[in-house]
Amino acid sequence: MNTTKQRSSNIELLRIVSMLMIITSHYANFAVMHVGQENAYETWTTGSAALKFLTSSCILGQIGVGIFFAITGYFTVDRKDTPSLKKIISEVLFYASLSVVIMIFGITVCGYAYGSKSNLILVILQTICVPLTGSLWWFVTAYVALILFSKSINSFVSSLNRNGYITVIVTIGIFGLLLGELGSALHDLEKAVFFYLLGGYFKLYNKAPKKSKLLLSGVAVIVLLLLNGVLEYNIFSNSGAVILRKFFSMTSIIIEPLLVSALFYLFVNLKIGVNTFVNKVASYTFGIYLFHEAPYTRGLLWNRLVNADSYYVAGGGYILSIFCGSNRGSVFNRSCNRHIKAKAY
Repeated sequence: MNTTKQRSSNIELLRIVSMLMIITSHYANFAVMHVGQENAYETWTTGSAALKFLTSSCILGQIGVGIFFAITGYFTVDRKDTPSLKKIISEVLFYASLSVVIMIFGITVCGYAYGSKSNLILVILQTICVPLTGSLWWFVTAYVALILFSKSINSFVSSLNRNGYITVIVTIGIFGLLLGELGSALHDLEKAVFFYLLGGYFKLYNKAPKKSKLLLSGVAVIVLLLLNGVLEYNIFSNSGAVILRKFFSMTSIIIEPLLVSALFYLFVNLKIGVNTFVNKVASYTFGIYLFHEAPYTRGLLWNRLVNADSYYVAGGGYILSIFCGSNRGSVFNRSCNRHIKAKAY
């Protein structure tokens, strides 16, 4: 995920944009909508229609995650070996341990309890024993599985021509990405493989772009973002209508690969050379994800330290909340990087 190599900064900038998408998504989901909690959507309903739409428009986490998988495919699809997972595992173990420390601190000093005692015990056991394959970070589990299968995937697609490659992407997109939303136990891995192949396509078949295509991609990003916001707004406005929510959810999934493709096309063809500042910031993204997405630290961060509910109800502070969340994560990540030299794949 992170890199010590001097890569061209266009993809590293896309990595930063993707992490901002994920942070805004988690802010909307867990800080404002309280998804998965007993008071889900209660705070969100207190906002104005404009504020509700703004929050819904920022449900960009799946797109950001898709881009991360695509970046992995872009840098890995032409490799003949299996990338090492040592650095990733070390970083995950570091943040799992840090999460437990913060959990104990939050309970004993801050008096913040995330769910029942039995739930806390389960979270602690998952964090300590199975940080890679448990439900602590679903992205990490899918990512590790993807890397383990990457050699076989690369070997398979290397035998395909361009039309065959596109056929594989479309097939996995229909039966894995879209229909998998109905209830597939392997949906996370199916999604990872789909976007991995999408990123690989840009590596293998991207040609020098025409200005008209770049302009069209930029327009497509804006239109698709607005459309995605409309769909997400309807999903959360109809939180009790299961079938209607599923319809809007599956429609939104169709937009995901289109947005990922348009953004990837723009950034792959962005010529900015090597910018050490951008590359340095990009090296923090995986740590920021691990820090702010751990179940307990997520609740402590948004609902106690940042107090996002108050910002939302007041109708302001949205960007401030996101900024606070991302910077708290980067502080811990800088500490981690003193001990771990992270590497991207």
